[in-house]
Amino acid sequence: MKKNEIFFVLTVCVCFTASLQAQMFEEVLTEAISVQRALSSNIEILESSQEVEYAKQKVMEAKILYFPNFDFNINFSHFNNKALTLVSDNMSQVPIILPTGEQNLRYSARISVWQNIYTGGRIRTANKVTKINKEKTEDERNIVRSKIINNVKLIFNECLYYKELLDTDLAKLRSVELGRTHLSLENIKKLRKKCIEEQLSYEKEVLNLLAVMGKELNSIVKISGGLAPKIKQLNLEKCLFLAYQFKPELKSLQNQEKVDALTLNLLSLQKFPDITLGGAQEWVGERLFKDDMSWYISLNINIPIFDGGTMFAKLKQCAIKVRQSVLARAKAEREVRLSISKSFLEYNFWRTRAIDSKLLKKKRYDEDDIELIRNLNKSYYNLELAVGVDLDSY
Repeated sequence: MKKNEIFFVLTVCVCFTASLQAQMFEEVLTEAISVQRALSSNIEILESSQEVEYAKQKVMEAKILYFPNFDFNINFSHFNNKALTLVSDNMSQVPIILPTGEQNLRYSARISVWQNIYTGGRIRTANKVTKINKEKTEDERNIVRSKIINNVKLIFNECLYYKELLDTDLAKLRSVELGRTHLSLENIKKLRKKCIEEQLSYEKEVLNLLAVMGKELNSIVKISGGLAPKIKQLNLEKCLFLAYQFKPELKSLQNQEKVDALTLNLLSLQKFPDITLGGAQEWVGERLFKDDMSWYISLNINIPIFDGGTMFAKLKQCAIKVRQSVLARAKAEREVRLSISKSFLEYNFWRTRAIDSKLLKKKRYDEDDIELIRNLNKSYYNLELAVGVDLDSY
């Protein structure tokens, strides 16, 4: 009798904790919903998205180089000059001229327009650099995105693992309460302690999930779903092919290699002349827009001849950067191949064990099955991260 009373108290304590949490949840989370919430609220994703927006603005800035520059300048001056004075204006290509003598108030107004006619391909190359930099920034955002998705899946898998274990052990306690199973008092205490530990581990994983999703840590959510084994026929060569085609880390290095090559090309174009066509109309005198008026159209050609060897040194530096980028990409491809091979080997190990255990034919899982599914799914998600794509889509 005493044994039954103790058991009843222990079971009520465990069940009350689980049921209380289930009744107060704010949101039901599945794996898909968790991934969606993380992609929309995670701080790292938001930061990388801002980097992409910044890169887009740099592309817009580079496109403006194709268009002419319009300037309007107006000046009011009071002076007493012993000689002709030129007032430099950082916002205008032509200085303001103040004649000799004393004048109480003199007006100067100028409208000018300048257009680059020929720059040796520098503007076109600069636009290519900004576009590839934007693609590189998008690849870096995709790197962050894939890591967050993988992190959510791994954590959610852990949540389901501890949830399944807890449900299994609580079912054992209920079975003992109903008299279907007989356990000693010591074993009941061990089972209760195990339930408490599983509940703690579950709650810690839920906190990790809330953190990666960007939700408040005091949010009470319900984890929906059950452990389903990821048993899929995969081919190593196909995984390598997908990685070389879509893995954002490799695409980012490829774009960096292109940027370095274009930068080298951009520097080599500095030896070509600049041709600029421009014109202006100017009003000067004591009355604005009513006194002397002058205008001009000019064609400016600038031909670089000698810079003391600075350009040669910069070209050598950029050539070294290009070689470094090629080596970095080759190194990354080798590391990706090694990572995929190891992850594929691990996944096949757990997949073989899952097939031998006939998990797909079982309607209910015991504790060993739950552990096996946990390791199988974890190896599957690690393989996804190594490949860089969602393998369920291929």
